[in-house]
Amino acid sequence: MTDHEKALEQLRAARAGARDKVTITDLTKQEAAWPLTVTDPVTERELTGTFVSRMPTLRGQTEFDLMAGRLCAGVPWECIPPTTQARNRMLGQFSVILKERPDWFADPERFFTEDVCAAVYAKIIEHWNTFFRPGRGTEGGSAEGPGSGAPAAPKLG
Repeated sequence: MTDHEKALEQLRAARAGARDKVTITDLTKQEAAWPLTVTDPVTERELTGTFVSRMPTLRGQTEFDLMAGRLCAGVPWECIPPTTQARNRMLGQFSVILKERPDWFADPERFFTEDVCAAVYAKIIEHWNTFFRPGRGTEGGSAEGPGSGAPAAPKLG
């Protein structure tokens, strides 16, 4: 059984216990469920959970770009340091792309370092690459950035 199939099985099992609260839908090619275990470097707690990411529509892409701009608090985008641009874009994409997330990731802005967010974002990039470049996954390398069909991996410092 592949990791993806295991994640789907875990998600369906979790949903089975809460049928009255959650409507069960089949995941499509536009959605991917994936488990993740990371250690928060500040608290040293191990965080485990299953995420479901979805491919954003054009409207969704506009929404996360607008959110990234709002995080700049009125400062022109070109005046924002590249690291902050990457962080803002990543946080904006979480709000649109993550359809389901564990409780501990309900507010990704609460983390003090990018380590946990970067691990989640890396899985999102992997999903984008398999969606826009079927069969390539992460072995095809990182995305080329705007216009390539997949988000560029943030270079956080």
